[in-house]
Formats: sequence, C-alpha cells, structure tokens
Amino acid sequence: MSSSQAQPPPQQQQVPLTPTYRGMILTTWDALVLYEAALSGVLNHVPRRPHDKERTELIRSGNIFIYEEDTSGIKRWTDGLTWSPSRILTNFLIYREMDQPFTPGEKKKALKKKDQNRINKRTSSSPSPPTPRLGSRSSSIPGVDPEQLRAFVGSLTDSYSFKQGGLVTQLKMP
Repeated sequence: MSSSQAQPPPQQQQVPLTPTYRGMILTTWDALVLYEAALSGVLNHVPRRPHDKERTELIRSGNIFIYEEDTSGIKRWTDGLTWSPSRILTNFLIYREMDQPFTPGEKKKALKKKDQNRINKRTSSSPSPPTPRLGSRSSSIPGVDPEQLRAFVGSLTDSYSFKQGGLVTQLKMP
C-alpha cells in the first residue's frame, strides 16, 4: 500500500514584467487608443508593480504601463521614484521626478518665485561655472524652449526641486 502525500502546487513562475507600450502619449485620443488596445487584448496590461530589481530597467522614458485595477490588484501605481505633487493639464495629471523626497511632515508647497530668484542670484554671482546640485531648480530642459515645456508640464516648470534630466509622467484622469 503506498501512501499518497499532498504535493504543494507547482511554483508559479514569475513572468518578467514588460511595459504595455513604448512611445509618447500627447493627447487624450492617444491615451484612449492605448486603453482600448489593452482592454481588447491587442496590448498586454501590466499584471503587477515592478519589483525593486526590475525598476532600473523598466522605469525609463517612453515606457508606458497600463494596468487593470481589478485583475492586477494595483490600487495605486508605485515605482520607487520621487514624484512632485500632481498638476492637472487638460485630461491628465502631470508629475515630474524630483531630486529628493519631501521630509516626513514637510508641506508639499511650491517654492515662491522670490526664493527661486535668490537661488539663481547666489549661483550666478559665483566666479566658477554653476554645477548641478541637489535642490537646484531648473525651468529649462536642454533643447526645449520654455513655451514647449509649459505646454507639456503645465505649471510644473520650476515650482519644486526637479531632478535634472528627470522623468515626467502623465496619468489619464478617470
């Protein structure tokens, strides 16, 4: 007589996470086309958040992640980066990557223009060329004129300590 032992279910093999799409979303129509493609199965939606070891490869400019809240269990997207408070621009919530997170309990208030001017005067009066530093704010991105920047990020041009060369993210509002 052989005894049968209950065997544990086979380990679910963790499927590597990939972006839903690679490109840019410039309009509400672009977002709706991608949503529809993900809902109809033409594009895959993201089943989970990225693990810590995957983030450096996945969270890059142009990678678009679409998830279905009910099937993925994701209520709020997190990716390990530090983002500014949101701003509404047309039908999107806009966020910019920041140099460093707010300290616990710190108010997430935009810096006033006079504080920006004081920072600029201090760096421009130094004899050596200014070097990038934590906490510096830049209202420009190389190769992008101020009107284009304003059209893309709204009021998030120089209101916080943004990471130089950092990412910008858009979320389609429901």
